[in-house]
Amino acid sequence: MGHIYKYIINKKTPLLFLSIFIAILGIQIFLNLPRGLFPEVNYPRIVVDVNMGFTPLSMMEWGVTTVLEKELRSVPGVRLVKSSTSRGLSNIQIFLRENEDVTVATQRVNAKIAEVRALIPPSAIITIRPITAAAFTAAEYCFTSDTFSEQDLRSYVEYTLKPIVLVQPGVFNVKVLGGAQPEYQVQLDPQKMAYYNLTAAMVNNRVLTSNVVDFIGPVDHDGQEVLAFGGELVHGGKNLEQMVVSSHLGRSVYLKDVAQVQLRDAWKYKDLALNGTECVALDVFYQEGIDQSITSKAVKAAVSGEIKKEPHIRYRSWDLNDFTDTATNAVLYDLLLGMAIIAFVTFVFLGSVKYSLFALVVMPLAATFTFIAMKGLGLSLNLMTLGGLTAAIGLVVDNTVIILELYHHKKKTEPGIPMSQRLADVLNSVVKPMFFGTLTIALVFTPIGLLSGVSGMFFSPMAHVHGTALMISLVIAVVIIPSLILLFDKDKKETVSMVEESSLGRFYLKTLRWILQKPKKHVMGIYLFFLLGLIALPLAKTGFLPEWDEGDMVIDYRANDPLSLQSTVDHIRPLEKYLKTIPEIDFFIRKTGTSLGSFDKSPYLGEIIVKLKPHREKSVFELRDQISEHVEKIIPNFEFDFFQILPDRLNDLSGAGKPVAIYLSGKDEVHVDNLANRLVEKLSHIEGLESVRVDETPPAPELIFHINETLSRVIDMSPGDIVQEARLALFSLDSSTIQMGAQTVPIRLKLQEADKKSSIEKLPLYTARGGLRHLGDIGEIKTQSNRVESTHIDGTPVKIVTAELGYRDLGNVMKDVKKVLAENAESGIAVQLAGEYESQQKSFDELIIAFLIGLALIFLMSLFFANNVAIALSLVACAIIPPLVGLVGLVVSGVPLDVSSFSGLISVTGIAVANSFMAIYAIEERAEYRTHFLQAVQEGMKHRLRPILMTNLAAMAGFIPIAVGLSQGDEILQPFSIAIIIGLFGAMFTTLYLMPLFYVIFGSQKEAVNGTDLHMRRYVSHK
Repeated sequence: MGHIYKYIINKKTPLLFLSIFIAILGIQIFLNLPRGLFPEVNYPRIVVDVNMGFTPLSMMEWGVTTVLEKELRSVPGVRLVKSSTSRGLSNIQIFLRENEDVTVATQRVNAKIAEVRALIPPSAIITIRPITAAAFTAAEYCFTSDTFSEQDLRSYVEYTLKPIVLVQPGVFNVKVLGGAQPEYQVQLDPQKMAYYNLTAAMVNNRVLTSNVVDFIGPVDHDGQEVLAFGGELVHGGKNLEQMVVSSHLGRSVYLKDVAQVQLRDAWKYKDLALNGTECVALDVFYQEGIDQSITSKAVKAAVSGEIKKEPHIRYRSWDLNDFTDTATNAVLYDLLLGMAIIAFVTFVFLGSVKYSLFALVVMPLAATFTFIAMKGLGLSLNLMTLGGLTAAIGLVVDNTVIILELYHHKKKTEPGIPMSQRLADVLNSVVKPMFFGTLTIALVFTPIGLLSGVSGMFFSPMAHVHGTALMISLVIAVVIIPSLILLFDKDKKETVSMVEESSLGRFYLKTLRWILQKPKKHVMGIYLFFLLGLIALPLAKTGFLPEWDEGDMVIDYRANDPLSLQSTVDHIRPLEKYLKTIPEIDFFIRKTGTSLGSFDKSPYLGEIIVKLKPHREKSVFELRDQISEHVEKIIPNFEFDFFQILPDRLNDLSGAGKPVAIYLSGKDEVHVDNLANRLVEKLSHIEGLESVRVDETPPAPELIFHINETLSRVIDMSPGDIVQEARLALFSLDSSTIQMGAQTVPIRLKLQEADKKSSIEKLPLYTARGGLRHLGDIGEIKTQSNRVESTHIDGTPVKIVTAELGYRDLGNVMKDVKKVLAENAESGIAVQLAGEYESQQKSFDELIIAFLIGLALIFLMSLFFANNVAIALSLVACAIIPPLVGLVGLVVSGVPLDVSSFSGLISVTGIAVANSFMAIYAIEERAEYRTHFLQAVQEGMKHRLRPILMTNLAAMAGFIPIAVGLSQGDEILQPFSIAIIIGLFGAMFTTLYLMPLFYVIFGSQKEAVNGTDLHMRRYVSHK
């Protein structure tokens, strides 16, 4: 490869300018890369929603859900079908196998539902949607006003703001919640209807057929073809009153003769408030693959610009992009700070400002080259890709430091050799071990990208960026560093290395010589590391993904007993008053009957989104504990869950749900219910487990109207007609609509309020043949408590017991949970652990496989490098030591062993071997001309002492800013960084002591220059 080195040296100026042009391109790409908080996480899951109004649960469960479950389970690529059914609603979640094409799977689901559509009632409205980030609210704006009515404020947001926001680039959808919507209420008078011999069905039919314009056909008019239309539309309340509904004694009967027509507020099934004041919310959904920052700024500017025209309207908003900008900017800041620390470490060791600047230049250069690669790979700028670059940046400079250090050494010891020849010698000495070392580090981290589920979608982009940046650093070190040295370095005599001749160097040689004198005895000390690892493993805290403080908190609430909307709001008001007293809270949005994850919920369910101030004394976790403790005292008979938006969003994407979920299934439903209730009571006593409950809406009272068919025949009315009349008597009838500009106002038929004060049995029911009757005269009305929700897994009914985590880690909590399950096991009832724990166990299993694959790759790379099976196996043994040291460090520091820290432990295995390659190469270079083998080992390690210290300390320096947690958002990558830093201490010890120890025992069998076998000579020298 000498001619390649000569070409690089001869073309130093063109190569340098080429790198500058590529870096400029990289900066341009960096400025235009899409930005987001996390990678585009599109979990392989499809949701089918079926809406049938208020159809009873039994009809929905067995007439709709079960039919669809059976058919959807047969769709190719489906792994699991989970359903949740309630009154009139069926939510079926289809979990696909890994790597299934979601678009193709969605088409298959559509085709399957089309096949079985005839088996489902025609009134069912079916919606099919793949679960992506675009399915969830990305930003929310809440508007209040002292002068606007709820109806006017809703209309302003719906018809003025929504169209403006919807056309902003990157906006996928916009929904409006809260406020009041207008409707024309036609309050019928039963006495007058009886006088004119009218029924509600007749009035409703007249309103429907009289408020229509229909196409008649083409007409020849004066030689032209003209389209003819017939009918008339109602244009307002006065026009509606004049509608003819019948005739009586030769005169027309107008709607105003039998009813009062008023424009009033429609029935509310959702209620929203901003800081306790009624509000209207505008929920914004972002498209996939966009730059969220650009879209967020565009939406904010559009809303702000329009609101300035209405000074009486105020608003507050939250946007996930706020945390995205803060977190990504923080990681970029950590990246730059890490570069500065690395440059300082380089200066301390090399004593040269110029060489430190060379190292400093290489890092942003590698970063810009990596941005180009990210563009080619279709990756965005997010915490994980930037984290992968940050994780690599400390290692990126390693190759540069190796070349600079060796050149610095040769410049000092061989001053008479020309610079170009010296550089060629340096490259010839280091390129092979550098290539194998860099490739090993990249390959060892690559299997992490094979993780499945959300953890895989997180860490796969990180692994891609990490490996790409490392290989780019090798190219830059070999091509650019020689160019910088030739152009900007002066060939002058260097001083003796302080590190090599320092007390540290002498101490190292003394301890190394002591270890090498009795290699087989000291190699037994390695078992100490394995023993420490075995002791540390059961003591380690375990989790799934790290927790972070995003500055927002969501409080989910649910009444233990079904309450009306207004009653639920009244019960929650004390919590709203308490939240106003907490200084760390900026504002909060209370929602009842809806939430971020679902727009249609029961009136006794809801949530409060709490936006915290950016600068505050308490973390979101401290505030969560404070509010949780207080709310249990002021609001009894309610259940509360506390979480942050992003972790909950990830659970929604993956379908994992709560951190702890237990599925119970069996043939005897009563026994299953009893076991579920008993487990709730037992699990509630486990420390660190909170909000334990059966994840099912409690039974609710229902009015059942049993129609007497004999009586219905007497009055010549079908059961369907009677149900319609009963709906009018008890609630109302949806009729036609009136178009008022862009707004569609519904018409609702109701009984006059005065007639609804009597008991239900006495509610009037007018029949054309039987005159005025009461509901109680035609049937029996009973009140009974019925289930309102059910859950199926692959068609089997299940009960789900869920719980939230408190102050304990997931692993230790689950040990107690398993103990309770074992003590309360019942025959005939299957128990399955799910939730985050299931995802954690799956990820840990895959990480163990990734670790074993990494060790296999290390063995192969070591075998190719050393061509010696014994040395390759010894390097594999050395690679195991750093993660064991890191594991002990995690236990001592209290950092949980989760997907993030586990990935860091795997990463350090390759770093230790990469350093060992350089050390072995240095030893074998000296073994060629040294008489004593041990002397060659000692001199080679002495020569590698400074580079080993430099590269490891530089790598640690790159991780320090994130490990310390200087900025918001660092928590996500903090365990990863801490694990690597601790593991690097083990890597240094392994490279400096264990690797030469193994090499002495299993070293090279090559012959020396004088023909004496090196394996024999090392023992002769020892004697």
